[in-house]
Amino acid sequence: SLLARKSLFFQRNVSLLRHRLLRTNQVHVEQSELDQRRTMDMERTNALARRLGTASQTAAPHQVALIDNGGKRPTHLVFHPHAPLLLVADETLSLSLWHYGDQMTGCSNRFRNRNAPNTRITALEIVHESDPHLGLVLVGSDDGVVRGWRGFGERGNETLVSGWHAVPELHSQTSNRGIMVMQLLQPDVQLLVGGSQTPLLRLWDIGTERCVRIMPT
Repeated sequence: SLLARKSLFFQRNVSLLRHRLLRTNQVHVEQSELDQRRTMDMERTNALARRLGTASQTAAPHQVALIDNGGKRPTHLVFHPHAPLLLVADETLSLSLWHYGDQMTGCSNRFRNRNAPNTRITALEIVHESDPHLGLVLVGSDDGVVRGWRGFGERGNETLVSGWHAVPELHSQTSNRGIMVMQLLQPDVQLLVGGSQTPLLRLWDIGTERCVRIMPT
């Protein structure tokens, strides 16, 4: 009977020891797997950092062109999305189209926007930019008027094809007009227009020059 009790006690201790050993080994395995995952994550991070460093070196900015606008201070710039062209509005209420690249830079065209006296150009957008004639340029002024020009890619070929009071509140003011801002919405070819002196945003259909929605700011 005493021998049986000793044998039972021994078996229980052996079982408890085996369980602890198994648990210890499992903890070591889990810790080892965690260390491996951390090492792999660190290697991925280092590799990504090296790639980013290489990309930043190869894509370092460099001067593409130097444009002299004849001493006329630019007020707005718009790059054509599909051609190496830059449209510049300046303080004399004129628009200049510059081409750049291939070691050649020059002014293709320059024309007046026909602004009213004491107004400023405050916004530019290019519509239908995939058109062979470079599309339509919309010019917004601080009197609330938007003018649309076609054929601006060739000297003397520009044509005023549209114009309307997009922000009437600005047109009625004679001073402290603030600015007019525009955002082209594709693919509906609509123009979102607002101003610093009006509590409204207007959505215009460019083709019909019709206001399709008015929203409070």
